[in-house]
Order: sequence, then structure tokens, then C-alpha cells
Amino acid sequence: MHENTRGILLKLLAIAIFALMDAFLKQLSYHYSPIQVVFLRGLMALPFVTAMLFWQGAVPQLKTRYWPLHLLRGVFGVAMLMAFIYSFSKMNLADVYAIYYASPLFVTLLSIVFLKERVGRHRWIAIFIGMLTVIFMMKPGSGSISWPALAALFSTVTYAVLIIIMKVLHRHESTIIQAFYFTLAITCGAGLLTIPSWQALQWTDAWLLFGLGFTGASAQFIMTEAYRHAQASLLTPYEYSALIWGITFGFIFWREIPTPSMLIGACVVAATGLYIWHRERQHEKFGEKIIHPPAIDKP
Repeated sequence: MHENTRGILLKLLAIAIFALMDAFLKQLSYHYSPIQVVFLRGLMALPFVTAMLFWQGAVPQLKTRYWPLHLLRGVFGVAMLMAFIYSFSKMNLADVYAIYYASPLFVTLLSIVFLKERVGRHRWIAIFIGMLTVIFMMKPGSGSISWPALAALFSTVTYAVLIIIMKVLHRHESTIIQAFYFTLAITCGAGLLTIPSWQALQWTDAWLLFGLGFTGASAQFIMTEAYRHAQASLLTPYEYSALIWGITFGFIFWREIPTPSMLIGACVVAATGLYIWHRERQHEKFGEKIIHPPAIDKP
């Protein structure tokens, strides 16, 4: 099998498993507060991430001079996941994904400010169209924008901030070190915040908790393998397959059916993200330094 084909298949598999992890998060959000679900997500993933740390022989790399950035990423991570999980508890899985598709647009905007990326008028037009579509999907014409939709948008913007921090850290830290410190930070941070409103865990949710940790760790490992076999620029378009799984799992588990307007909006936002990706590849052919914003990758 060709290396690129192997990378694409692994990427598609990782996206599907990440979507299943989100389904576990959504189900847990019906039983526990968003901050407690964030804590459980971190707690269940931590043993798997730690095992990967030892397996890759990366323990000596734990000594870092960049702990302020890791701490900042943890703070934004807790905020992003809380908003993400809250929106899951009130909205269809696919609808949240549709708004989340705007993350490459926000990453591009933030890259201009913080990473000094050059953006031409074609990408500015794509960003403008994408933003208008997001507003359309949030349905302001119906009277008001719902809090869950605002939470989904907030998590998308916060995720873009996380990507910018991650890009800065990538200059100094490996992926597994970033994953370990991020998981540790959200576990400790969310754990402290959830103490006042802690709800006793139910034994009937044990399979959800195990599934949450296993899917998160395995998907992250498979995603890493995908990028080892193929370039990021090749794999980016396949991240939008998440909507297919969002619709599938939403219907199977909760009989959710996305509205036609949301599906159309998701396609438009995905198209603008793919157009930005296409323009970046065109600029790379002429030797320009371009920073690729990932679409639906998990921090």
C-alpha cells in the first residue's frame, strides 16, 4: 500500500474514532455537569497518554522551559471543552460539527496577527463568506441566537487559539509532550473546578468512561501515525468527514436529524476551508512560507 494511501485511511479512521469519543462526551453531558465531563475526559485519557509517553521514550523530554505556554493552553482547553460539551448537551451532534467547521477560518485570522502569515484577497473573500454562513447557521433571524449555538461558536474560537499556541510550542516541544501536559492541565484544572458541584459517578456509566479514555487515546495515536505516513497538506481535506460521522452517530444514538439549512451551511463553510487550504498549496508552489491551519483536529 502506498504511504499516502495508508496515511489517508488512518486519518479517516482517527476522525471516525474521535467522533465516537464526542458521542461518549454527549451522552455523559446528560448525566453530569460540563466541567465534570471535562475532568472525566482528562482523567480517563491520562493513563493512555502516559503509557504512550513511556512507549515513545519521551520521559526525559518532560523537563521544559515552556510551562507557561502549556499552562495557558490548559486554561483555554478547559474553557473550550466546557463550551463544546455544553453545546453537545443542547444541540444535535452534526449541528455542533457544522459550526466547528469554521475553526480554520479563525485559525487563519489569528495566524495573521500572531504568526505574521500573509493572506491574499482570495482567502479574505473565503473567510468573509465562511463567517456569514456561520451567522446564518446560528439563525439570528429567528429572534435571537441561542446560548448553545454561542457556546459552540465560543469553543470554535477558543480552539483556534489553542492551535496557535500549539504551533508556537511545536517549534520546541514534541507532539507527545504537548499531549501529556495538555491532558494533565485539563484534568487538574477541571478537577479543582468541579469540586463544589461534584456528582457521584454511576456504575452504569463505567462503559462510557472507559470508552471515552480508550477512543481519545487510540484516535490520537492513529492520527499521529497518519501524519507519519503522509503530509499534513494532503490529509487536511479528509478532516471534514467528521460531519458524516456526526450525522451517523447522532441518528443511531439519539435519532437526531440535522436541518437542511444546517447541512447547506456546513457544506459552504467546509468549502471555504478547503478553498483556503487550496490557496495555501498554490502559494507553496511559489516558495512562500505558509502556515497550515488544521480543520477539525483535536488538541
